[in-house]
Amino acid sequence: MSSWVPIGPGPIINGQAEGIKNVDGDNPVSGSIADIAPLVGNPDVIYVAATNGGVWRTTNATAPKPHWVPLTDFALPGLSLGSVAISPVREKTIFAGAARVSSCGHDGGQRFGIARSDDEGETWKIVGAELADQDICNILPMEEAGGDVILAGASNGLYRSVDNGRSFSPVSSGVPLGKEVTGLARDPGVRERVYAAIDGVVYVSNNFGAAWNNASGVGFQIVPGARILLSVHNKGPGIDVVYAMVTSHGRLVNVYQSRNQGGRWVSLGVPPEIFPGGAASLHGAIVADPNAEGVVYVSGDRQERKCFPFCRRFKK
Repeated sequence: MSSWVPIGPGPIINGQAEGIKNVDGDNPVSGSIADIAPLVGNPDVIYVAATNGGVWRTTNATAPKPHWVPLTDFALPGLSLGSVAISPVREKTIFAGAARVSSCGHDGGQRFGIARSDDEGETWKIVGAELADQDICNILPMEEAGGDVILAGASNGLYRSVDNGRSFSPVSSGVPLGKEVTGLARDPGVRERVYAAIDGVVYVSNNFGAAWNNASGVGFQIVPGARILLSVHNKGPGIDVVYAMVTSHGRLVNVYQSRNQGGRWVSLGVPPEIFPGGAASLHGAIVADPNAEGVVYVSGDRQERKCFPFCRRFKK
């Protein structure tokens, strides 16, 4: 009988980079990445959740060619992930949420809920079994109670744990039950404040996610069922800016900014087409610049479609 030796995984060389060149010109690409969790205070340590490839970690992210190590290949019931997060008070504690978010028909493995590692990803245990069979695309560990409060945004609602993820309960104070959570964002300047996007509406909590209020104030046009992604910039008193990226039916609808915790919103309009693939229900991101007030970054699903030399266009 032949013996087999694992020699991967590794990057695909000269992959589908579509005009994006690296220094060496070999254009290495990986599979889809669902979420990224950098370690605050150490730019070399980053965890990523691969769409169908588990959790990976690098400890030399600032190197020209970082080395990545898989952490969950044989540790979890499934490798289909939608989120990864680091505890803000226990930097060795990592959370990973299962989800089927592949653009290939949401194909994926077992949705086991949430897993936790207390040793930087070396070993794992399932802690959010109550959330099995749901897509967990947002995990937000809070600083309350020594890091024991965890918020989880699932495809069937918002959940909260007060025991470091051992158990989760649905949140019903001020937010709807049974509706998909598309965005969770902590205010970096106010430790107890957090924002959530549920069923096209933005909510705010000022007590670590225990109770919520509608934050879709003046100027915010609610689109029922829209997917909203959130990010917050806060550099001190009076410099508190919330951004909301609203998508619907695969396209970007609007980008909003609020400077008073959602009481009033201003439309920033939309950039040139960033969802030519029409996949805004799965892809896209928004990040407020942590240093520059008024600067926000948004991303979409792919580059503009091109007709390569070996293809032809057909008109009906």
